[in-house]
Amino acid sequence: MDVTSFDAAMMDPHTGLTHAALVGERKQSVPDAEKMLSYLVAKFLRQHGYEIEAYYVETVAGWHEAADG
Repeated sequence: MDVTSFDAAMMDPHTGLTHAALVGERKQSVPDAEKMLSYLVAKFLRQHGYEIEAYYVETVAGWHEAADG
């Protein structure tokens, strides 16, 4: 997995990913986790050729969505 792909996603304002979410500034922050593992981040990753990373984010986002009800 190329972790620099998340840095690239953070630079795109459409993903909603913030520096605080990316580096874990606020420990156990659900809103930060939701930003980092969102379908918007997955879409960005896929559009920029990060298929493995996009698949991972989509999988975890799906788990969160299923567990959230």
